[in-house]
Amino acid sequence: AHDETNGWTSEMVRNSVTLGGNISVQVNSTDVPHLIYRHGDTNQLALATRDSSWTLSTLGEEGEALSSQHPTMLVANDDLVVALVTQDAGVSESNLSLWTYDGVSLSKSTIANGTDSDVQIDMVQLTNGSILVAVLADDGTLSVYEQWPGDDNWSQHTITQPSGIAGEFRLDLEGGASPILAVRGNAVSSLMTINN
Repeated sequence: AHDETNGWTSEMVRNSVTLGGNISVQVNSTDVPHLIYRHGDTNQLALATRDSSWTLSTLGEEGEALSSQHPTMLVANDDLVVALVTQDAGVSESNLSLWTYDGVSLSKSTIANGTDSDVQIDMVQLTNGSILVAVLADDGTLSVYEQWPGDDNWSQHTITQPSGIAGEFRLDLEGGASPILAVRGNAVSSLMTINN
């Protein structure tokens, strides 16, 4: 649904799809909406964009997108960036990855090897252009990775590990000039700032 002068209008984008997680919504600098979702039956990301009509496309290969969470954002040049847990064909180990789609081609970057697919993932961009990706495992293990502008490598930050009961953690991350990370537990919560 989208808001028009005379109220909200809804239209069918696609039917008969099994969602494998939330739908992420982004709108680029020319007001083109992007809907990013994961097919639950094929473990493949899909993208729906609407210029004059809806266009459907896939990102990556079937079986490659493992995590139900796949936070997205559009960076300054309107490239779509997705953080997710992936698995390459014929490989048993899964990886935390960053995919970048420029509207034509998809590039893939491995952030960390051996990442469990059942994790919470959050991603932000900092004022300096760096991308931060935070991952919180079900057991409370917290990892934060950063990629600086113009660099293909990822750096892992040393982060104080939260305390609490496994399975009850929630992750929030905000970017900008002073990034802040919040980990909520059932009884204990942690609030951390990340210094650049």
